[in-house]
Amino acid sequence: MGRRGGLAGMIAAIAGATIDAAFRASRRAEAERKRQIRAAESERKRQIRAEENEKIKVGKSAKRLADKVNEALKIARRTPNQKTKLRKIYAAQHIIEQLKNMEEMYSYLTLYDLLPIEAELMQMQAETESNLQNLKT
Repeated sequence: MGRRGGLAGMIAAIAGATIDAAFRASRRAEAERKRQIRAAESERKRQIRAEENEKIKVGKSAKRLADKVNEALKIARRTPNQKTKLRKIYAAQHIIEQLKNMEEMYSYLTLYDLLPIEAELMQMQAETESNLQNLKT
């Protein structure tokens, strides 16, 4: 009987060890799955921060360019020098093209009130070129 009890005890111990090993493996797998989920969440948060930082940088860049357009337009409106006026008009038009390219490149960037500014620049350009032409003749 001691032998059978011993054999039964050994089988029970082996079965228990197998169950314990399976349980530990299951817990390790669950811990690994949770670690992977945390890593994926962390990566997604990093991506979101990177996207937000890019939007901020693009917005600041667009703001600087818009300020340059406004400054060039202000000078063009005030200067009596026709050549300076024309250079500032061309500069503003060039910067507006850069802004439009940025708007195409970045879907989250939207430019407002360009048409009136472009119309004013075109009118000023025509008048200034005409004035310069009249000075030459």
